[in-house]
Amino acid sequence: MINLRKISLVLLIFSLALTGLWASGSREEADPNTAAERTGGAKDEAEAEEKAPGDEPLRDRRSAERGPDGILSDPGIPPVKFYKDFRTDFGRSAVYFDSIIPGGAPRDGIPALSLPHFTSVERASEWMDDAEPVLLLRYEGAVRVYPVQILMWHEIVNDRIGDVPVGVSYAPLSNTAIAFLRKGFGEELTFGTTGLLRFSNPVMYDRESESWWQQATGKGIVGKYAGDELELLPVTLLSWKEIEDHYGNANVMSRLTGYDWPYGQNAYEGYDRREGPFLYVGPDLSTELDTEHGLMERVIAVRTGTAGTGDSEGGVKAYSYGQLREQKVISDSLNGRNFVLFWQPGTSSPVDSLAVAAGRDVGSAQAYFPVLNTREADTQERDGRETDSRELSFFWDGEQIRDRQTGSEWSVSGLAVGGELEGTQLSGPVTFNHFGYSWSVFKDEY
Repeated sequence: MINLRKISLVLLIFSLALTGLWASGSREEADPNTAAERTGGAKDEAEAEEKAPGDEPLRDRRSAERGPDGILSDPGIPPVKFYKDFRTDFGRSAVYFDSIIPGGAPRDGIPALSLPHFTSVERASEWMDDAEPVLLLRYEGAVRVYPVQILMWHEIVNDRIGDVPVGVSYAPLSNTAIAFLRKGFGEELTFGTTGLLRFSNPVMYDRESESWWQQATGKGIVGKYAGDELELLPVTLLSWKEIEDHYGNANVMSRLTGYDWPYGQNAYEGYDRREGPFLYVGPDLSTELDTEHGLMERVIAVRTGTAGTGDSEGGVKAYSYGQLREQKVISDSLNGRNFVLFWQPGTSSPVDSLAVAAGRDVGSAQAYFPVLNTREADTQERDGRETDSRELSFFWDGEQIRDRQTGSEWSVSGLAVGGELEGTQLSGPVTFNHFGYSWSVFKDEY
């Protein structure tokens, strides 16, 4: 039985740890004794810059004095608190230190999970509701599902698929979700939370070098790996019902985390109904940025290149959920690479109501390459079987998504769920979910 008094107490403590003055978006913390210590250095730096002659807007300074490796020649002076908590190489930074502020929780105060337990879809259905959002990761034949009701209390999962170390992260304040390989730099990396924010998005760190990484982009911003990029993997944010209906053999991250926390409850109630982000310090969202979308409007950005591999020339383009809700299917291309976006209702907002499952329906969206089984076709060709690599075109028939070539029905997960192609799974590019403000502030960093 759920202990409502316990839930209320934990939510209160968690909220106070994350927030100072919610309504005003103040960067001060709830405890005034620690607020001065945590923010003093950053405030002194900010005040010094405000008084400096010829001061430039933060947006302009972001691209100034940057070497070919992306490292800034003068990122400012890190607050003393940074040195106390981390052994990071602060001599290497790709961002200005005054853009990084305390988020309220200390280092690892939001504890990342490592090598989590998994359970079956059938057993997870006992505590998951149809509309609840989850992250679906398909990699090397494995299908993993990470419930947002757990992720929003831990933000980072250090997982392993076979012998491959992978990471998954979800940030409630910016609505950004990424999956990535935890290797590629001569060592395996394990990630934790710094308790710091940049533009209202978490700063992660790796425990091996204590370099800092921007959660929204997967890029190293301070320390040994500043200027480097994690290799990102396509991950889809969709509803639990989609998993129940079409991925019954998936492995689902379990609530057996070692923490007695109220999973399923939301510590950010009403967040995406605010006029703007919380704990945001950065370029002025009304004057310094091209805010083509509403500040708290959901956006999905598509990148046709591959981060961390040198193939990033395809570009990045964003689409609002409002546009997708109206059209359901959008076909587009970037630098000659065709892709299609699907949108489907039935996914709740995790930061709307007190219960994650009770959030309003915001739907889910994902992008795919409209080519049949490209990876499977390669395997078939090696096996001497006939390949099928047709390019498809898609449309909304008023009730569901179909392809024009066969009339097969498709779901937002890129799976053909009816017709001649039933069971066919499309592959897709890396995508980035954002709130509008977050896309505006980070889009130049992809």
